[in-house]
Amino acid sequence: MKLGIGTAQFGMKYGLTNNSEKTGFVEAKKIMEMAQKHGIPIIDTAKAYGNSEEILGKLFHTSCPFNLITKIPKLTTQTNVSKALKHYFFDSLNKLNQSSIYGLLLHNSEDLLSVNGDEIYDDLLELKEKGYIKKVGISVYDQEDIERIIEKYNIDMVQLPLNIFDQRFKKTGYLKFLRKLGIEIHARSIFLQGLLIEDPKKLPSFFDPIKNDLIFFQNETKKLNISPVEAALNFVLNIDEVDYGIIGVNNSAQLEEILVSLNKNLNDFDFSHFAIQNEQYIKPMNWKID
Repeated sequence: MKLGIGTAQFGMKYGLTNNSEKTGFVEAKKIMEMAQKHGIPIIDTAKAYGNSEEILGKLFHTSCPFNLITKIPKLTTQTNVSKALKHYFFDSLNKLNQSSIYGLLLHNSEDLLSVNGDEIYDDLLELKEKGYIKKVGISVYDQEDIERIIEKYNIDMVQLPLNIFDQRFKKTGYLKFLRKLGIEIHARSIFLQGLLIEDPKKLPSFFDPIKNDLIFFQNETKKLNISPVEAALNFVLNIDEVDYGIIGVNNSAQLEEILVSLNKNLNDFDFSHFAIQNEQYIKPMNWKID
């Protein structure tokens, strides 16, 4: 199973199309039970995701059937980055109710390119050597971020954006390059925070310049007799270099729909003509919406 569950929704309202509040504890438990039943191996969280870590800790106690990954907040604003990193990490470990976890990512990859980069990297390796984490890595937005970091440091894992509209890492061949280096690749933003599966008529006016792109994509899925969810999932999960696709769900019904969608095989379909180049629309950090 190449699927992983992102848990931002467990700790806060998250996503363009999420009209409900954050996922409640009971529903989070249903999601985790369904994920375990279907052999989903990865659960992704972060200190920045509200109380997501605490919820996961209550669900798992000390026995966790998943490979857990969390992320360290931005460090460069801290006076003592080493002290801050360890404080953040062990606080996360405590909230997760675990003695060790699978992966630790820097949420702000620029931390490794700061004057404190060597100190931060050494601290990550120390946590790894002591058995607190199995893999260290970074969460990034652009290829340039990874390029500059791997010139200086050996990392085990990278989480990057990848979807039908945002095909930058695939088109440049950089996914293949990362795979050759043995770096584990986790793709996020598979539904582009829900944009790819939203009714174009319901979108804020900010997206007017790309509404026709969205309509074109959704019309093409109808011709194939598949849903936008099925198309978005299969585009990412059928890329050989991607180890895991991280998806967020608000409830167990959404996860069930996604699991059913995995049965489609669209290997022969060309998704390349759906790609959008304008980063104002494929990078949520650039969205100007209320």
